[in-house]
Amino acid sequence: MLSLTKTAVALVLSALSVAPAIAQNATTSKACGEHRLQTCPVQRHRVALQSGYYQNASRIGGTALAEYPQTSVLYGATSNLQLSFDAPSEIARSGVRGAGVYSMTRSGYGAEYGLGGSQNVWYGLSGSFQPPPGALYNMQLVPLSTAQALVDWAPTDSMEYGTALGTLTYRRVSRSGNRSSPTATVFAARSLDARTLLTTGVNVVSRPFFGASAQTAGTVGLQRELFERTYLDMGVGSTFNSAARSKPHYLSFSLLTR
Repeated sequence: MLSLTKTAVALVLSALSVAPAIAQNATTSKACGEHRLQTCPVQRHRVALQSGYYQNASRIGGTALAEYPQTSVLYGATSNLQLSFDAPSEIARSGVRGAGVYSMTRSGYGAEYGLGGSQNVWYGLSGSFQPPPGALYNMQLVPLSTAQALVDWAPTDSMEYGTALGTLTYRRVSRSGNRSSPTATVFAARSLDARTLLTTGVNVVSRPFFGASAQTAGTVGLQRELFERTYLDMGVGSTFNSAARSKPHYLSFSLLTR
């Protein structure tokens, strides 16, 4: 099991855990109409389905982890409101002497609301309840909720910049007592052509674990439209410093149909 990598997981990202997810939360710019980029919110009364897989590795910790099928359903309730449902996924970890340890995530719910803006600048709010663990989460923690304020700037039809400031609330597995951590994300997305998008992001979590110092991560993603309204995402990411005895990196793949 998990023969490709040996991993340990550290809590780094909030609901925006990989580059495609970072980009997906942040634009209603004019690029949406011209390029139909995956970053664009789901249109009113339309449904999007996303499913994927990731695994990660760390020199510190010595465990391995993968999650699949990471299925999410997005629904455009109104022109300004997008709702999401995260179905349970299986998490496979390496145990003692390579034995497999399997568990299931919980169902999660979320929403993103656009506050408006000008032609090139967009403002929004997002939140989630029981969000799924991301590629850099510490599996000794249970994410409970997220809340974020989003700002996106699209100076041209092919370039976008964004930031998200928020909080992540979590608790330890099998223990009571919650804790919140401030989070901050900045990202850039560039349309290489009408069907290909390159994303990069940097994220900071102030308290990634109980008693741990802040941890920073960087991500890179490539999104390609395979068919009309069907996209392939490939992402890689890595933490820049160790925290809670972990410094992971990851590789991910997913398909999105809008």
